[in-house]
Amino acid sequence: MNYAEANALRYAVADIPLPEDIGRAEFLELLTAGVRDALFGDLQDAQDERDAVKLAALAVAEARDWAAVAKRVRDRDSARKSGMFIERRPA
Repeated sequence: MNYAEANALRYAVADIPLPEDIGRAEFLELLTAGVRDALFGDLQDAQDERDAVKLAALAVAEARDWAAVAKRVRDRDSARKSGMFIERRPA
């Protein structure tokens, strides 16, 4: 159950009649604890997703041959300075 579902359920059952031996405050405290646990679960899922995206980005960055990229950029810059390279611009 996610946070939105847990919160909706909390408000749906908050006003139901309770047996005499169950206090309203304790019942609401229990419902709130369940909602809080669902929220923490959603937050952990979001953190896990961010961690997975970060690891994927690092893997992509590590797979790139950055020495070759730097050489290509240097070669392009020197070609521009010498006039051998004319950059295309869309019309």
